[in-house]
Amino acid sequence: MTITLIIIILVLALLLMILSIRHLHLVQAHKGTEQQLRDLQLLTNTFSMRQRQAVKWADELALGRKVVTDLYKERSQREHMLKNYYEQQLQFRNPKGMLKMVDKRLNGFASSLVEEYTALSEKERMLLCLYMLRVSDTDICEMLDYSSKSLPTIKARLAKKLGLEQTAALQDKIWSLLEKD
Repeated sequence: MTITLIIIILVLALLLMILSIRHLHLVQAHKGTEQQLRDLQLLTNTFSMRQRQAVKWADELALGRKVVTDLYKERSQREHMLKNYYEQQLQFRNPKGMLKMVDKRLNGFASSLVEEYTALSEKERMLLCLYMLRVSDTDICEMLDYSSKSLPTIKARLAKKLGLEQTAALQDKIWSLLEKD
């Protein structure tokens, strides 16, 4: 009888632990990042066509980046290969070509930036497109030959031209611009 009672208590304790772990995983999943929530919206079809295309393109770039970083462990070789990968995918060395590609894939997004924000330079429009595609600051610095120390200043100027008080609002602003199909 005592052994049976001990086994029942252990089984109940084990079930309680499993439920607690499951609950913890659900809570952590629920507390997902804003990006995960956007991806969830994508699945529920609440995005504009342009936003869905941007998320898909960004995911393709992220996957390609991961492949390159997994293949090339030595830093200088990896940076060189990433630059080549991004050039192949985005044509960033040719700003007009890159913006034309963005227009083609995202229903005139780069052109709409020119119309709505005439003060933006070509390089600033490229930077907005790179942020829209979730390219990391490190990769942007490599591609556009910015120093990691100058990028925050460049972002602050860009945010100001877009009428934003903080650079943290850049991603949301880009996202809202994508809503307009």
